[in-house]
Amino acid sequence: MSDTSAVPATRAPRKGRMYRNAHWYVLSLFVLIFAGFFKTYFAKLPTTDVMHHLHAVTAIGWMVLVVLQSYFVTHGRASWHRAFAKLSFVILPMLMITGLFMVYDILTRDPLKPGGPATLFAFADLNSLFYLMVLYSMGIVYRRHVCQHQRFMVSTVFVLFPPAVGRIFLFYIPFSWTASLILAGIYLFSLVIVAVLMIRDWLDERALYFAYGFSFVYFLIAAVISPFLRDYAPWYRFCLWFTGQLH
Repeated sequence: MSDTSAVPATRAPRKGRMYRNAHWYVLSLFVLIFAGFFKTYFAKLPTTDVMHHLHAVTAIGWMVLVVLQSYFVTHGRASWHRAFAKLSFVILPMLMITGLFMVYDILTRDPLKPGGPATLFAFADLNSLFYLMVLYSMGIVYRRHVCQHQRFMVSTVFVLFPPAVGRIFLFYIPFSWTASLILAGIYLFSLVIVAVLMIRDWLDERALYFAYGFSFVYFLIAAVISPFLRDYAPWYRFCLWFTGQLH
C-alpha cells in the first residue's frame, strides 16, 4: 500500500467568501478621489458654493457608509450593520439630488453646443447616477445573499470613478485630451478594475458573481455608446430640455 500522507493536499476553493478587508480597499479610493478633485474642489473650498459642498459631503458620506457596513458585516457586528443601513435612505437621495444639480451646472457653465464636451460629461454623470440606483436596488434584492449583497454595495463606489479618474487624466497626465478620449479612458479603467475583481473571485472560489458581471456589462455598454453621443441630435435636445433651454 502506498503512503499518501506525504502528498500535499490541494486547497479547495472557498465558496461564498466575503471580502473581510473590503473596507480597506474602499478607503484606498479616498486617495483617488482627493487627487481627482483637489484642483477643482479641495483647493477652492472657501469659494465653493453650498450645492457643491453638499454633493461632496454626501458622496464622501456614502463611501464612509460602505466602509463601515463592510467592516460591520465581516467582523460580527450584524446589529450595527442593520442600524447603519438606515442611513442609506437619507444619504442616497441627497447624493442623487445633488448629483442632478452637478449635471445642470456642467451643462450651463458655458453656452451649450452640439457635440460639446459638456454633453458628453453630462452623459457620464447621469449614467453614473442611474447605475448607482440600480446597484443599490439590486443590493436590497440580494440582501439575504450576503456575498452578492456585499459586492453590489462595494460596486456603488465605482460611480465615483468617472469624475475622479477623468480629472486625473486631465490634470496630471500630459496629453491632448478630448472629452471622448477622457470617457474612453474612464470606462477602460473601470472595466479593468471590475475584471480584476471577477478574476480574483474566480481564482479564489471558482465563482463569478452577478454583481460584478452586471458592472462589467454596464461599463462596456457605456464605453460603446459614449462616442456616438457627440453627434447624436436627440441627446443634445435632451440636454437642452434638462436645462430648460429647449424651445
